[in-house]
Amino acid sequence: MKKIIILVVLLIAIAAALPIIGNSVVKEKLDTRISELKQYGIKTKTDETHSTYLNTSRHFEFVLEDSQEFIAYLNKYSDQQIPPYVNSMLDGVVIGADIEYANFPLSKAISVELYPLSLSKTASQNLQKSNNKFYKYLDAFLKQKGVLYHINYDLATSSFSGYIKDINESYTLEDNVRLNVKLSKAIFDGKGDLIAPTALTSEVKELHFEIVKDGEEVIFDLNDFSSTSSFESQTTYLTSAELKSFKMIVSASGSDFDVKMDKIRMNASSNTQGEYAELNSKTSLEALTLNSKELSFNMKNFNFDIAANGVNKEAFEELRVLFANKNIASSPALEEKLRESLLKLLSKGFVINIAEYSLENLTLNATQDLKGFDIKSTITIKEDPSLAQKIKMSPLLAIANLNLKTDIKISQEMYTKLTEANPMSSQLSKYAVMEKGNVVFLINFIDGKLSVNGKALR
Repeated sequence: MKKIIILVVLLIAIAAALPIIGNSVVKEKLDTRISELKQYGIKTKTDETHSTYLNTSRHFEFVLEDSQEFIAYLNKYSDQQIPPYVNSMLDGVVIGADIEYANFPLSKAISVELYPLSLSKTASQNLQKSNNKFYKYLDAFLKQKGVLYHINYDLATSSFSGYIKDINESYTLEDNVRLNVKLSKAIFDGKGDLIAPTALTSEVKELHFEIVKDGEEVIFDLNDFSSTSSFESQTTYLTSAELKSFKMIVSASGSDFDVKMDKIRMNASSNTQGEYAELNSKTSLEALTLNSKELSFNMKNFNFDIAANGVNKEAFEELRVLFANKNIASSPALEEKLRESLLKLLSKGFVINIAEYSLENLTLNATQDLKGFDIKSTITIKEDPSLAQKIKMSPLLAIANLNLKTDIKISQEMYTKLTEANPMSSQLSKYAVMEKGNVVFLINFIDGKLSVNGKALR
């Protein structure tokens, strides 16, 4: 009986100590991550903790003291390099962070809220000089957590979800310029590291930006955007995006125009898990309208579907890494490496397949119905270890490495419009074939020999 009592007491003591242990575990993880921020140019300005028996909350304020180090850190996780001018926009920015977690280990997700508390030093100084009243408004807006990023992160599953706080702000500047900004229902969820997730989905219901003065206006509207991505690695991924509508209107003296797009879909993938790398990209657009004083047109049902198959993985990875190098544009040595890497990739050979490049209809100036076109093509780049040497001797020698098969169908109306001002069009028309209101060109370039609709070109 005595042993049972001792065991029960021991279990109760352990249970009672769990919140203390849990608090220590999470605190240690947070402290480790925060100490790592120093090497990325971020200094901890404030660290305040409030704990109860069951929960803990911590408030931080961070100062971005070295934006160059921070951008270099972000660039490690992106193929698209952040432009250098962004440095001045970030240098000196103060970021607030509120973190809440349960002291029982892994009992619920960690809640994190991030929000900028001030602009960069450069932006603040420039804005104070140019419009101090607007600076004070913007400064107060940020300090009231006007821009806020909320994340719930589950340590047990490495999954997260969150949102960006809705924004609906209007402000009138001293020169009667009215600004309107609206962001609504921006949500996301995913898995993995927040800076480089393995899966991510996001949605934005509405993004609206408007500047109005004395009847002149600039309007930017984005509605119902969504995206889904999964990343096995930087070379094996699948990503897709869809946008219900986009609109941009500029109404100003002498430069009025508006652009509208409906139902834009984009998909891109890269797969290096097999013997070769396989790349795919597909884009579709239901409608696009542009109106201006010089030109107006309306496009319907545009599609573009392209893939590269049989790409050498080693050469592809080498080229990808070089393209990601932020110093490539300023270094002749890196530019030469890029050229050599590109030649290496081409010398291994691969196939480009354009499954569809089409437009259902194009109308110019609301009166000219040009109908559309449909193009399909297969481009084969043959393997050739001596490609670099051939190009050094004469770039024309490399043409023999290219085989091409292209099927072009273009409406009679569009063909006439494209060729009416071209004196060479009469020569091209000799090879054209008419088929159900379309002008057809079957173009083959095989082993250095070119033919159009079965007729050899010399």
